[in-house]
Amino acid sequence: MSDAGRTRAFYDWVSSGTGSTHVCVVVDGHVPPKAAEMLAQRIGGIPGVAVLRIADPVAAHRAWCESMASDMPGSQHVLPALRLMPRSARLLIWSGNVEELDWLGGVEGQRVLSLRYWNDVNPATQAGRMVERVFAVLRLVVQENLAAGY
Repeated sequence: MSDAGRTRAFYDWVSSGTGSTHVCVVVDGHVPPKAAEMLAQRIGGIPGVAVLRIADPVAAHRAWCESMASDMPGSQHVLPALRLMPRSARLLIWSGNVEELDWLGGVEGQRVLSLRYWNDVNPATQAGRMVERVFAVLRLVVQENLAAGY
């Protein structure tokens, strides 16, 4: 876990994000740790891909809202992890209740996509689907960069 993750119990990195992250898969308590670890193992060697676990999305959202209502919005921001990544990074939500995490795009302006986790489906199968989704989003990023002239 990063130093920032130790100061706030709201999140921890399964696979760390950086300034060159293109896709960050965000998981919560609805996704079993075993499934998140399977995903991290499968995408661990792919540059520009990170996995972030948010322990309690409701508490994290509440704390973020409170920080925005204070005199210094964002000063002790609930998810400084999102600041490590560029605004162009895609947040790929993987949760049994994606609605609890869809607010994350409003924190730093990253786009949010989602894939629902189903408890009655094999975790390995779902991790495979998420890997396919990560590759699809990476292809989209490359296409957008080519279209923009990068």
